[in-house]
Order: sequence, then C-alpha cells, then structure tokens
Amino acid sequence: MKFPQPVHYSREEGPGWKINDWETANKLLSYFGLKGNSFICFEKPDGSYFQCAGSKKSLTAEARLYQSSKHFQHVVFGRNALKNETLQIHTTSYPIDIDSSQELTMRHVRLLIRPWLEDCTFPDGFIITDVTARFSENLAVAVKT
Repeated sequence: MKFPQPVHYSREEGPGWKINDWETANKLLSYFGLKGNSFICFEKPDGSYFQCAGSKKSLTAEARLYQSSKHFQHVVFGRNALKNETLQIHTTSYPIDIDSSQELTMRHVRLLIRPWLEDCTFPDGFIITDVTARFSENLAVAVKT
C-alpha cells in the first residue's frame, strides 16, 4: 500500500531518502542493527516523525506529532504502565535511559509504525506516554538565552 505522501527515511550514517510504501519501509527495518545501525527515523512532510534506537531485541521508540507548524506532541511508546525502573538501551553512539516498561522489540515497532505511515494512527495495545513537556521546557530556556 502506498503512503498518502512520500516519507523521508534516515539512519545514523547518512542523509536518507524518500520512500513511498510499507514494503520498502519494512525491508529497511530489517536492516536495523546490522553493521552498527542503531537509529532510524521516518519523517513525514509536516515534520512529524517516528524514530527508534537500540537493537532489534531491545529498543526505544518515540514520535513527534505536529498539530501545526509550531505545536507538537512528543510521545514514547511502551507495553505496560510506567514502572519507574530505569533501563539502558545501548546504541552505537551512547546509552539511552528509559523506563523499563518502554523497552520494545522490532516486532513492536512494525506493529506501531505501519498504521502511522499509512493513515496517521497508532494501534491499541501500547501505552503512549506524552513527554512533550521535556521539549517545551528546553524551547523556553533556549528562547530566554
């Protein structure tokens, strides 16, 4: 199935390229973690994106969803309610601290990203934690300095 608009795919070692369908996205996901790729991002024309980092068996996934050119929601995906237990996701560049309930696998990412790429929805069965405030505070500080 073709996406409503082309999506920009990128990974840590290059500028990326445009893709148009789930079959291509799914194939690109299969390369995740091979030869050091531990970060991938799919970005829509409005700037909204879905990204993940880690390995196929232990990764973190998040999305930034633009409601307008200046307003966005940033979310992190999990499988269970927050546990307040820190877990480190290892990447080729640096470790990322997450709540242990937010550790996903590549299978989870495929379930999450396909409906978002095709029609801007996320499936039931995942806990979506809104972390927009983390970024809003950083933006306010940047404006003051």
